[in-house]
Amino acid sequence: MDASILVAYVLAAFLIAVVPGPDMPFIVANAMVGGGRAGVVAAAGMSTGLAVHTLAAALGLAAMIQAAPEVLTGVRIAGVAFLLYLAVMTWRSSRQPGPDLTIELPKRSLRKTYLMATLTNLAAASTAAAPRFSPAWPPASPPTSSKTLPPSSGRESRG
Repeated sequence: MDASILVAYVLAAFLIAVVPGPDMPFIVANAMVGGGRAGVVAAAGMSTGLAVHTLAAALGLAAMIQAAPEVLTGVRIAGVAFLLYLAVMTWRSSRQPGPDLTIELPKRSLRKTYLMATLTNLAAASTAAAPRFSPAWPPASPPTSSKTLPPSSGRESRG
């Protein structure tokens, strides 16, 4: 096995493991506003969203989307609509400053926090890069040689 391929694989795996994902700001914000319990509930909601994605993959959603790409378009549109709803709600709540210019953030119920976390995870993962990236990483194992790379497209200059 080529050492440079193994080093690149380990580095990429490490970076993906340590860089916080898009769910982290949601969890931290809920923990700051509602306390540790709200943060744990938000994390549980995000995990529920991941479990739904895993279950969908196990039940063959990827094959169905590959057979009918318009289904993926519908899922993406629904995800974008929900993210826009969240943006509008956030924008509206930010326009109500307190008298001394401090903003008092409203606390959500734990049930609403859980639901919002689950839906946020489902909506965010249904847009843009997530469906393309998730099945591609991590590969079953690091490549053992450069012969495992896909064939070139033939666009390289020869000569």
